[in-house]
Amino acid sequence: MMITPKRWCGFLSAANKRSKIISILLLSLFLFQTTQGQVSIPAFQTEFAQKNQSGPQYQLGDRIQLSVRIPPEVAQELGTVTLKNGDETKPLDQQGWYLDNNAQMIDGNLRFIVSPIKPGKLILPELLIMKDENHPVAKTTAIDVDVANIKADPAATPVMLDTIAISLPLKFVILFIFILALIALGCFLLYKKYWAKRIQVKATNEIKVPPTPDHVIALRELDLLYEQRPYSRENMKPVAFGVSQILKNFFSQRFKVDARESTTDEMLALLKGEALPEPEIKKIRALFQNLDTIKFTESAHHEHFQKADYLEFKSHAKTLVEAWALKGDAP
Repeated sequence: MMITPKRWCGFLSAANKRSKIISILLLSLFLFQTTQGQVSIPAFQTEFAQKNQSGPQYQLGDRIQLSVRIPPEVAQELGTVTLKNGDETKPLDQQGWYLDNNAQMIDGNLRFIVSPIKPGKLILPELLIMKDENHPVAKTTAIDVDVANIKADPAATPVMLDTIAISLPLKFVILFIFILALIALGCFLLYKKYWAKRIQVKATNEIKVPPTPDHVIALRELDLLYEQRPYSRENMKPVAFGVSQILKNFFSQRFKVDARESTTDEMLALLKGEALPEPEIKKIRALFQNLDTIKFTESAHHEHFQKADYLEFKSHAKTLVEAWALKGDAP
């Protein structure tokens, strides 16, 4: 079969059209993938929720509360709020930061806490605000913080006084030993008399008094604490320690856990092990975060707590105790 020039030109034209179509399809696919990979998320300004009033610098271990204003249209997409370091090649601890990921949404503000673990001028990098584990919806802006080493308080350093040698005459030594002997003899006679009376008393039927419920004890101790510690700036720290210990004693009795000597995080872990609902855990965490701020920081770091907060601590604590009193025995 003989190929004429006309047929040859037609074949080349058709092949050329097919090549152009394939090239256009490949180029479109590349542009689509590139566009998908470069989808940007909005960045919202990071601000200090509370300023450090003691000086221009923070110290190692300070709890710095930060706030990010979230627009309503973005806030509606968020359920449980989590934060994530956007650059996985530079972990936060290597950059000098510890992130407390218990972030909360309060009236459109995302509140979270970070702590510096290195001294010097630190930069908290952008953090991704995650809708879920794989889908960021926004990010925070970077923020600079000056961090100083923890300095020892000279006033808290004990001063050792020179020892003074005291020599007493022998008659004073003998008199002192004689007085101690008389005191010991008096104690022995009182003890003997006490047990003699117990032996002579006839046994009577004991009236069994039911033990006082744990919630009644907790409420009574809260009222007593606030009677003994009326509102003042000096009483904020003792009240914070008192409310914290009363609730820990109540949780220990009610849920049969050892919360008395536990830190807040250890106590919450114990309560989670007792299958407490997450909303209850969040209420307890919110109260203890404020109490710990007053307990373990200088007064300059918690000056924003006023009389209304002082009264709210008691009200919040009583609400927790009364709620579990109505529920009866813990599950």
